[in-house]
Amino acid sequence: MYFIFYFLFLILNITFADTILPLPIEDLRKIEMKYDDTLVQPFPLDTIYLKIYGGNIFWGDINLTRVIDKTIFLNLNGKCEKNRDFSNYLLADGKVNLGWSAREFWHEFAFATNWKKRGQRYYQRMEVYYNPIWFTSKGTFTLKNTVRGASYIDTEQNNFFSGCADLAFNSPSRLGIINSNANIFYQANNRAGDKFLTTTSAGLSDLITIGDNLFIKPGVHYNIEKEILTISSNLGFIISGVTTFIDLQQNVLKTFSFDSLYTDVFPFLVTEDLDYPICDWQCGTTIQWKDFRFSGIYQQFSSYLNWVRAQKDSWIIPELLDSTYSQISLNLAGKWRFLKNYFSVNYTPDTRNLVPRYIISDSILINAGKFEIISDIVVAGKRTWYNRTLPNDILLSSQIGYKWRFVKLFARIENILNNKYEILPNRFDTGSNYFIGLETIK
Repeated sequence: MYFIFYFLFLILNITFADTILPLPIEDLRKIEMKYDDTLVQPFPLDTIYLKIYGGNIFWGDINLTRVIDKTIFLNLNGKCEKNRDFSNYLLADGKVNLGWSAREFWHEFAFATNWKKRGQRYYQRMEVYYNPIWFTSKGTFTLKNTVRGASYIDTEQNNFFSGCADLAFNSPSRLGIINSNANIFYQANNRAGDKFLTTTSAGLSDLITIGDNLFIKPGVHYNIEKEILTISSNLGFIISGVTTFIDLQQNVLKTFSFDSLYTDVFPFLVTEDLDYPICDWQCGTTIQWKDFRFSGIYQQFSSYLNWVRAQKDSWIIPELLDSTYSQISLNLAGKWRFLKNYFSVNYTPDTRNLVPRYIISDSILINAGKFEIISDIVVAGKRTWYNRTLPNDILLSSQIGYKWRFVKLFARIENILNNKYEILPNRFDTGSNYFIGLETIK
């Protein structure tokens, strides 16, 4: 059950994200599109967050941030989970972040670990990050470093090792912000072998404000290895209290970490010839009026990742197909008095393995004093898997909560109809989940 929720909401979070962050005008230089104009590190505040619940599944999550002398912050995060879907895994992970400022430098160090067990199989990963930022009179240097070590053990051990370094330089000029970027990625795997990738790009973008209600942000970037010229244009304006954004981009590489394709649901084997898919062009708009927001985006890709069956060990191999496909995403959010509603639609007219033709979701939240009622529905269309067609999915869930001081007590039922759908080929949902818990109110 939890996998289908994660799968659907991951898609929704990606495809329904607003194309441009909202105004006010004074924060426009913090807008993050494909490339950053500024890399200002926001300093955190002292916070603590706790969420725990239990029933036929359980979950625990704690996040603590501590600020020391206004120049150092420490963040601790830990989580454990036991689910009850077809993967039936036990998960535990933790992360420590330490950040501090020193003159013109900002440093951030992090260590993360993840452990997941399913039957006699388990997956474990450790990650180390170090991300310094150097502020100079000529511009801002940002270096992101990540080292990962992971292994998946079933009938035999499968080991991953990867390292990634990403150097970016942003410099103001009379023409605008000059952006340059260099990325080095290395992955070693005892089944797929070694893989080494480099990418470099350079470009120019500028933010032009006209009065207090209009901005234009043109940009152009060139990827040297791929020989791809990316052109973008962002427009935002306010008329009679209605804020409108329009986002146009052409030839955008959809990048990701190759070892992130490896999950516990299916062991994904990354082949040596795997490449980045390319979005030929996309057009998006966001319109906001008071507490109501509408956003839509159309994307057309010239290539995409496809999942291919392997002959042994139940492996699925991702491959890049040079086939055109498109997708349309719409999102509507509104608030009226004590009622909030979030409605989303994602439609893909082209057929791809394990990708629903459409996903429709709606969530209603009612605040009645100290009580809170939530009702959710997710409808996913049919999916194809070679010569098979997997059925539609309809998931109904409901939750009731009570707010008391700084905590919220709640009870929730997921998959109320107790349906047992075939989420993936020969992988069936186990039915309803129910639990009670508490959560600190942010």
